[in-house]
Amino acid sequence: MYFDNFEYSSCDDNTTQLFFKKNEDETFCEWDLELQPEDPHYKYDPDTTILLKDKYPLLNVYDEQVFHHIIFSVNSVTTVPEINQYNRINAFMKMYCFFQLSNMKKNENDVSVFIKHRKFLFRYFLISHPVNEETLNAFTISDLGKIIHTASNVALKDYASDYYDFYIENYEKLSAEIAIDKDEIEAAKCLHLSLIDMIENGGFTLKIPSPDVSIDMNLVNDSSYFIKAYLDNKQIIIRDVVNLLNGGNSHSEYCLNFILQNFVIYILSKDFGEIYHFLNCFSELEQKRAIVNLLFKNAIFIKAIMDEKLMAWDNIKDIAYLFDDEAKKMYRL
Repeated sequence: MYFDNFEYSSCDDNTTQLFFKKNEDETFCEWDLELQPEDPHYKYDPDTTILLKDKYPLLNVYDEQVFHHIIFSVNSVTTVPEINQYNRINAFMKMYCFFQLSNMKKNENDVSVFIKHRKFLFRYFLISHPVNEETLNAFTISDLGKIIHTASNVALKDYASDYYDFYIENYEKLSAEIAIDKDEIEAAKCLHLSLIDMIENGGFTLKIPSPDVSIDMNLVNDSSYFIKAYLDNKQIIIRDVVNLLNGGNSHSEYCLNFILQNFVIYILSKDFGEIYHFLNCFSELEQKRAIVNLLFKNAIFIKAIMDEKLMAWDNIKDIAYLFDDEAKKMYRL
């Protein structure tokens, strides 16, 4: 069990990170950072030799850099950040995207919609990490579900496997520079490839624990169930949204945010007009106001969908008037 090689521990920066048990000063995310070459963008005459030149002779140092960035981005889902006003949106979106990708089940009746959702979620997983623009544009998730380096068509899983193998196979030669043991590199490789597998293949049924409020947690944890519930009897969703609005603690709000962003990703992306039907199900103006602000303030998925549909703010003036000052400032309205 490769996970037996790790344990979580709190850090001085108030994050919680996954550390190696044997070499307890080293983390899963950062053990290799000192081994990587300097960023070629900051060198006048960068070395043109890449680490895996024998395996990938067509890749250059800039390609290598974005591969290192995305390996770190995937591994960082194991880090629990300190939430503050500057990172709260990205932190929520990143975990939401990873959760959705790892739980997705292919809908054989509508494969094109499944592919569209997966591509959207993967892109926003990277955006919310956040990666730089070069890394964001360097990778996509293919229709078959593989994370691909677009310029070379090299699969991330293949590159990452070879990357970890390089340090395993050359451990004796490089051991003075490597802060962890050979078996720990093997464990890190297994964990990293498992994380890629979760993103690419889904079906892992991760579960968010129930809040104190009694709700149907399938609406939070299962997107297929959520979609069916919305189409068949949305009053189930309305009931639980109201219960969570009255929940009064951070975990209730977290579950509420998941339900509302499920509504954005799986319903509004198909028909934005459903936002009116949804809001009209709530009898109180303050409930509508709270929901609108949560939809727009806790993630930017809804704005991305508006942009895809070429919708301006003038198109939803009858919704935007419910924005509080924070939402107006966020969207510069």
